[in-house]
Amino acid sequence: VKLAIRNMWYHIKTDGHLIIDLPHSVALDKPSDQSAFHYDLVQQNLTALGSPMLLEDGTLEVIRRSYKEKDRRVQEWYGFAQQYSKQKKVKYYTNWTERFDELIIQAPQFEALLEEEGFHVVAVYGDQVGGEFDPTTSTRRYYVCARRFMGTMVVGDEHDIG
Repeated sequence: VKLAIRNMWYHIKTDGHLIIDLPHSVALDKPSDQSAFHYDLVQQNLTALGSPMLLEDGTLEVIRRSYKEKDRRVQEWYGFAQQYSKQKKVKYYTNWTERFDELIIQAPQFEALLEEEGFHVVAVYGDQVGGEFDPTTSTRRYYVCARRFMGTMVVGDEHDIG
């Protein structure tokens, strides 16, 4: 994690910002979570996405799982789609799996790493659109960080970095 943050510091413009999205302890306290979704694919609703020949009438089933595995939070999606081609009078079936692993890191430890590697935490939000972070209900933490020049002071920083 430390090396990744250091590499971000070198790649961000001097006046740039880094936005990081991490799971919050409210989400981490749940041992596991699972939900299922069903979508009806209707041809006329999909024509804006491209050729209606590619996305015809059908259904989409998605199962989402979230669980802890050692020092990681795992998100998995399993999907199954069925489409019917009226022209060819045939059904098409597709399935897929996606998995995302997130390293579990506590906020104080992560914020110390950011500061150590040259970033200043400007704000912490509770959602992607800037909603207030609530420590009791927010499932994610959205950090906005400014790149700090080594040896200079950031506006709002109370300590002389010297």
